[in-house]
Parts: sequence; C-alpha cells; structure tokens
Amino acid sequence: MKKQTKQPVKTYVIRSTWVLLALALGLWAGPFALGQRKQRGFSQRTSAFPSSILDRQQQGKQQVQTTADSVKNHHQPSKQTKPGRNLPMQGVPSGIDCDTAPGIVIHDDGSVESGYTSGPGITGTLADKFTPAVYPSSYTSVCVAFNTLCGGPRSQPIEIVVFADDGPGGSPGTELGSLPVTITNIPIFPDLIPAWTSFDISSLNIVVNSGSVYIGARWAPATLPDTFLAADENGPGFGGGYYTDDTRNVWTPIQDFFPSYRAMFVRAVEQVDGLVVLNTDPAVGSVVSTQPTDFVVDVREPVQPTTLQASDFTVNGIAANSVDYTPGTTTMTFHFTSTPVTTQGAQTMHIDPAAFLSDPAGDPVHEFNGTFYYDVSLLQVDSSVPPVGGTFSPPAPGTYQLDVNWNEALDPTSVQTSDLTLSGVPLPDSR
Repeated sequence: MKKQTKQPVKTYVIRSTWVLLALALGLWAGPFALGQRKQRGFSQRTSAFPSSILDRQQQGKQQVQTTADSVKNHHQPSKQTKPGRNLPMQGVPSGIDCDTAPGIVIHDDGSVESGYTSGPGITGTLADKFTPAVYPSSYTSVCVAFNTLCGGPRSQPIEIVVFADDGPGGSPGTELGSLPVTITNIPIFPDLIPAWTSFDISSLNIVVNSGSVYIGARWAPATLPDTFLAADENGPGFGGGYYTDDTRNVWTPIQDFFPSYRAMFVRAVEQVDGLVVLNTDPAVGSVVSTQPTDFVVDVREPVQPTTLQASDFTVNGIAANSVDYTPGTTTMTFHFTSTPVTTQGAQTMHIDPAAFLSDPAGDPVHEFNGTFYYDVSLLQVDSSVPPVGGTFSPPAPGTYQLDVNWNEALDPTSVQTSDLTLSGVPLPDSR
C-alpha cells in the first residue's frame, strides 16, 4: 500500500459480506468411498471425458481422452493423515539433491496429492513458471517426479522442455529447448513422497535476461493405466503452470482443469550468471525513517579491488565519497559525507554496467538499479470502528462496515479490498 502525501482523505470504508456456502460436487472427480465406485457416472464436461481407470476396468471399456487428466480420477487413496512438509526423500536423485541443491527453486510443499497427464497416444505438455530472482540467470538442472497406477508402466520416455513467456498474456510461447530422457522406477500412486529424477539441462543454454520461463515435461502415455506428472494440491506455493497437447495446441492454465492445483513436482536449479548485486542495505523496496549515509552492497563474487571506486555507487545521482572493501569478500560499504536522501519518497540506487570486475574471473558487474523509500513517519493505522478487540453487531452472518483511520493520507489507487483480512469469526454450523 503506497502513501500519497497530498491526498486529504484519511478514512476508507471496507465492506465485507458473510455468505453461506454450500458444498457441491465438481465435474472433476473428487475422493469417493470404495463402495461408491460402481455408482459413479461419466462427467458431462465433454462427451469424450472418461471415468476413472477403475471404472473402465469394471465396465470393460476404454474411452479416448481429449483433455488433461488427473491421477486422482483414476485411483482414490484411502484417507490418510496429511504429512508434514519435511518428508524424507524416497530414493536418490540421479545427479543432484532435489531438496537441497544450491539454487534449487521449489514451488511444491513436498507431498504428492495428485498427478496430471494427457490421454493415451496424445502428446501433452505440462510446465510450471520460473522467474529468476536476479537477471541474468540460467537454469542448469531440472528435477521431476512421476507416478503411475497399479499395473501401469514403471518407466516413461519424456522430454524436459523449456519455453519463453512470450505467449498471449505471458503464457508459454517460444520453445527454447528440449532434452529427451527416460524416467525409471516410477512409484505407484498413492505415494506421498516424490520420487525425484534429476537431469542436467546446461547443454540447452537457458539464459534468462528478463521475464520468466516455463519448465516441464512433454510425453505421450502409450497405455492404460497412464503415467502422471506428480502434483501438489494443498501447498502454500504456486507454480503458475500451463497445459497443452497436440490435439488442441492452445496453452491453458492448469487450474482451469484442476482447481485444486498448486504446483507440479518440477524443480529447477537457478544460477546467477556473472557478477551481480544480490542485496543492499537499505534493501530494495524497503522504507526507512532515517536519512542514511552508509550503504551496504552484497555481490555474487569477490571484486578486484583495483577496479572498485567510491563513485561506482550513486544514490539519486550523487556519488559516494568513499568505499570500504576487504579483498576476497563479497560485501562493500559506500559512505557519503552527507546523506544523499534529502526529501521524502522514492530514492534510487545505481551502479553502472562494468563499473568494477569480479576476482579472479574478471566478469564485469551487471547494471544495478534499486529503489527504496524515505518516510519520516511510517504509515500506520490510527484507529478503527469497531476498535481493535471490538465486535460487530448483530452477530454474523450479515453485512458490516469497518472504518480504518490512518496517520497519513493514502494513495487511493493502492487500496483494494484484499488488503484487509478478517479472522476469528466462525461461520455457522452448516450441518
């Protein structure tokens, strides 16, 4: 939420309506008891949408799959206690530790709830989104985890694929590279612990200078039961994944098919290329209430001392007066005899490209631009109606008005209803 110093309004009204929700069965299969399997019918979402693999076995039928499918639609595990996030790894990944490798990017929570696939003979692609923390960065290894069903194949030829984010609305677009591999020792679902296999993709030379890439798997299941790319459906992260196949040729968000999707079990090792700024103090995006004269800069590699000068670092276009640096380290402190932060609001830090070099490789530092904010009085809530600890009347459900008064004026364009969250108010028992 941003502050606007000239906006006179200090009170905002946020309305919240309590709505009783009724649970309903979705068109995509959810958990069901063993005794209910014979009564389960076909979905009407599409005329060719199949039932679960258990239904097909019982009915002696096979139907053509024309859309992304979920492993839970083929097999329903009995209820189990939800595992913790720090699960032991099953098996040893080939190449890297998919849990702790330096630079590993993780969207999932470590426990498998489902899995996704195309239909037999249909080449489908599933890919999650990866956005580097620092540019430029490269992706050098990929980890994937698959599942199959009882009687299904224990190995599956696939392609590890990488796409640019230049499709419509930032969706997958240009294919940047692919690597044909084979997944072996695929476990039988349900298996809560992902069975990782890792692959070195450095030969694809995936270097990201801006934006994001999508990384995933492409394959055509050959038989029934199918093979599935494992999926997380209850974790706190989000993979921003997409699906396409050779019958539709349109990238579609995975959540359009499986609303519970959070991430697939695709992890990638991100490596920063060259000499880059990793952190600063004040940090980029932070708000300070004092006027600093010292600025700390952390870089990825040691710096050649002879190439480093105080004037390499500027704040609001003003160069530092001196710099402290210990050779062989990755931290430097730039000093100003008088603060370059003179007015409240945004403050800009800058380092020119190639201003100094890494030691010993001689890589030039990448250009750095970062913004922090100076505010003498930090924005905070003065009061609310009802007050903290108060209650709404009459008791829920109902429609209520909550007035929030701030110590300073707000930028109205930065205010949205999602800025406010309520807790501690139970819904009525709907049983």
